Amino acid sequence: MRRTDRASGLDYLSFTQVKNAARKPVEVAIPILPQLQQILDASDFGDEVYAIGGKGQACTAKGIGGKFKRWTRAAGLPEECALHGLRKASCGRMAELGLTAHEIMAITSRTTMKEVQRYTAAYARKRAAFAGAAKLALAA
Repeated sequence: MRRTDRASGLDYLSFTQVKNAARKPVEVAIPILPQLQQILDASDFGDEVYAIGGKGQACTAKGIGGKFKRWTRAAGLPEECALHGLRKASCGRMAELGLTAHEIMAITSRTTMKEVQRYTAAYARKRAAFAGAAKLALAA
């Protein structure tokens, strides 16, 4: 993972997605929002490492998954809580906020619309129901 400053002043994280990296690599660039910038500024991780393992080394994908499982157990959360669930939930939250499917795809490094639609379908139905109810209220 690299942290990059562009001529435009936009600071972002860029990396190659690990899944299928050898067969079909996906390059990802995610802008660093102010809230994340505050966390990064307060950390001592550096510009290329954002999760530290038990021995002070960068976490592997498997290592961060294990840490997340320990954190969820310590917090008393249900066993089905998984790191991937955060990605799915973030897609839903972005859909609730009105981001387009293409914006959600870019931020979450999804490569097909089908994946985003699967993650956001319930939120899209909820938004459509509220929009439809508002129209019905105006017509009454």
